[in-house]
Amino acid sequence: MTEAMHTMYLSDMWHRGAYYERQLPGFNLHDGPHYYGIIHTLLADVVRRSPNLKQVNWDGMDLSEEFLSALATLSYLHSITLGNCIPSEKAYNAISAGIIPGSTSVLNLTLIMHSPDELQTFDHRPLLWCVLPLFPNIRTLAVIQHMGTNPIPFPHPEDSIHYTSVQNLERILLEDLPIPDLSSFATWIEIGPAVNLTHLKVVCGLGMAQNLIQELMNALQSSPRLHTLVLEGILDASAALITQIAESCPTLRGLTLVRRHNERQVKTKLASWPDSICDYASRMSTFEHLQYFAWNAKIPGAEHSPITMLNFENDFNTHTTPDSPHIEWDLEAYEPEASVARLFAAHCKTLRMYTLIGYLGFNHVPIYVHSIERGHNNSIAVVKQHANRSNFLDWNPNQRGWPDILLADHSQNDFAAIG
Repeated sequence: MTEAMHTMYLSDMWHRGAYYERQLPGFNLHDGPHYYGIIHTLLADVVRRSPNLKQVNWDGMDLSEEFLSALATLSYLHSITLGNCIPSEKAYNAISAGIIPGSTSVLNLTLIMHSPDELQTFDHRPLLWCVLPLFPNIRTLAVIQHMGTNPIPFPHPEDSIHYTSVQNLERILLEDLPIPDLSSFATWIEIGPAVNLTHLKVVCGLGMAQNLIQELMNALQSSPRLHTLVLEGILDASAALITQIAESCPTLRGLTLVRRHNERQVKTKLASWPDSICDYASRMSTFEHLQYFAWNAKIPGAEHSPITMLNFENDFNTHTTPDSPHIEWDLEAYEPEASVARLFAAHCKTLRMYTLIGYLGFNHVPIYVHSIERGHNNSIAVVKQHANRSNFLDWNPNQRGWPDILLADHSQNDFAAIG
C-alpha cells in the first residue's frame, strides 16, 4: 500500500486542540517525552517506505527530526503543506546545525502558522520559517495566517537570507504580514536577489503606508520577470502609485490593488480612492504589457457617462411610434463600471480585463468583470462577464496560493490518508 501512495495527509486534531487551546488544563502532552516518540518513529518509517509520494500535507503535527529527515529520501516529492505544525527543539537544533539533509525535489511549500504570542505554553518554540533551509529548491512559497490569529512576523533579514535560495523562487504569497515587516521582506528579495520571481501577492490586514510600498517597489526592480502583482492592504493610494508600480515592474501583465479606508480596516471591500478616476486611468498609459487590472474603488457617479451622447450624434430618433412606444436606450451604455473599464482601456492599450472586487460573504470576490475587445480604428468594446472567483484566480489566488509547479513526467493519480 505504501508504495502506491502518491499523497499523504497526516492530521492530529486532538493534539493541536490541547496544544493551542489548552483544552486539557493541567495536562501537558510534552511532559511525557515518550508519549509521541513511538508514534513519530513509526510514522517516519511509513514515510520512508512510501518512495512514490508526491504530495505531503501535515496538520497539527509536532515536526520531529525523524519526520523531517525522512522527507529527503523521497525523490518524487514536489509539494508540502505544513499546517499548525511546530518543530521540536531537537529538530530545530538539528536544522540549525545542518544535520538534517535537505529535500531537493520539493518545489512547492505552504506554511500555515500561528503567531508567536498564540503558541501559549510553547512560545519559546520557533515558527515554521526555520524549516526553509530543508527545501533549497522551492519555486512556490505560500505563508498563510491561521484563521483568527494575529499576523505572522517575517524573519529578520540576517536570518531570512539563510532560509532558502530566494533566487529560485518564482511565486510568493504572504498573507497578513505585519506592516513593519514589509521592510524586512523587501530586503530579503532585494538581497537575494529574487531574479526569477514572476508572481507576488502580499496581504496586510492593516494599511501599507507609501514609504513601505516604495521600499517594496525598489526591491522589485531586482525581479525583471515579475508579471503578476497583488497588493492587498494599501493605506495611501494616490494616482502616483500607478506610475510608481509601472516604472518598478515594467513587465507586469496582471495588477491587483486593494485599498484600506484607514489603519483599522482589515476586510477587502469597496473603498474610496483619494484621486479622481481620470487621474488613475491616465497613469495606466505607462504600462506596456498590462492585460489585467483589478481594484476595489468605490466610484460614485460612474453611471453618468458621456457615451450616451453618441446616440444623438448617430441620428438617434427620440420619437416614439405605436410599434415602439418607448425609447430603446443602450443599457450597456449605462452600466456604471463599463464606462470606467472603457476609460482605463483607452489609456492602457494592452488591457484585456477590468475587474472590480469587494467583500461578499466570507470572501473577496469580483463584483464586476469586463473583458475588453478592440476593433478597427482603435474602437473599444466592453463586454460584461459573469462575476465569479474563476475570473481572477489566475491573477489573484485564494488561500491555496498559486498553482503548484509539478515535477516533469510525473502525474498525480492516487491518494492515501492517514490520521
